[in-house]
Amino acid sequence: MVKRKIVVETDNSSWQAPKKRKKRKPMTEDQRQAAAKRLEKARAARAKKDSNYGQSGIHSTLHNLSEDYPTHPDKIKKWIKT
Repeated sequence: MVKRKIVVETDNSSWQAPKKRKKRKPMTEDQRQAAAKRLEKARAARAKKDSNYGQSGIHSTLHNLSEDYPTHPDKIKKWIKT
């Protein structure tokens, strides 16, 4: 059995590498603090609108637990951080 040589039929001669993305200018400390305040305000507004905001990855049975309960989502988030 004779092997045939594979001939490519596509033409990639006009291919160009993608453009390099310009790096973002670093924020100053004042800009960083202002952005954090804006983000905090936006999160508070979103939480006011939707009572389950920020709890999308939590099972629905854990949403209405009291603060004293051992498996309250806030306590578990604190355990994960530490």
